[in-house]
Amino acid sequence: MGLFDTDDRPGVGLRADGLPDIVWVEIPGGEFIYQEGEKREVATFWMARYPVTYRQFQAFIDAPDGFYHDRWWEEEGKHPEEPGAQAFPYGNHPRERVSWYDAMAYCRWLSAKLGYEVRLPTEEEWEKAARGVDGRVYPWGNEYISGYANIDEGYDNAGPYYLQQTSAVGMYPQGSSPYGVLDLSGNVWEWTSLWEREPRPAPPQEPLGLLDRLRQLIPGTPKPREPKGAQHYVNLSPVLRGGSWDYDAQDARAASRNHSRPASPNYNWGFRVVRPAPAVSDL
Repeated sequence: MGLFDTDDRPGVGLRADGLPDIVWVEIPGGEFIYQEGEKREVATFWMARYPVTYRQFQAFIDAPDGFYHDRWWEEEGKHPEEPGAQAFPYGNHPRERVSWYDAMAYCRWLSAKLGYEVRLPTEEEWEKAARGVDGRVYPWGNEYISGYANIDEGYDNAGPYYLQQTSAVGMYPQGSSPYGVLDLSGNVWEWTSLWEREPRPAPPQEPLGLLDRLRQLIPGTPKPREPKGAQHYVNLSPVLRGGSWDYDAQDARAASRNHSRPASPNYNWGFRVVRPAPAVSDL
């Protein structure tokens, strides 16, 4: 994996047994402000402090019973080819070019290995972790502050460091959420568990023919045919949150939403995991 593979910070690499090392942060349950002022409620859960790193996802790929094992995959999401090539292959950077199906398979594999459920966050969980209870615009507060996250660092954008890529996870502690979760704004967009229907503009309508126009004028005649293009199509796709290095400050707001096809990897897409809060007896 090359450069930055010696990063030994907790939560960035692997445990002694070769499984991903995750630092869990408790996100207290309760009511919070969702989107543009709606009140919602979540149960207590734990969220990974960082997005899944390249080194951690590689453990899934390299495991004999990992990425290439059918048991972790939904039928429509199975990979006919190798996993997507990381655009920025540094061990402590977030793993990008992962599809939603890739992220789900990783969660199933890690759940089996750890003995408890590991999954993608819901949109509500993700937003509660980013905003706390005061409805802040960004994880650190209401004003965008340049240099608080890896945002707008693309080739033609205006970020302060002109990184042109992802950064090692946790490099912007000043951008921490109220609970101590890092990189919720910027670095990579993060898959959530929710699929959303998005209306698509209808294609241009073809004009009605002469007979159809005449039928409209004669009472009691059958309803004229609906012109082609009148139906509105929908796109069912998973939602991403948080913005990325190649997107601007507007996209990095805690309420900002994106979506993409579930089989579509991209060098802006990554993910992080959550787990249910363990019972007191399990602690």
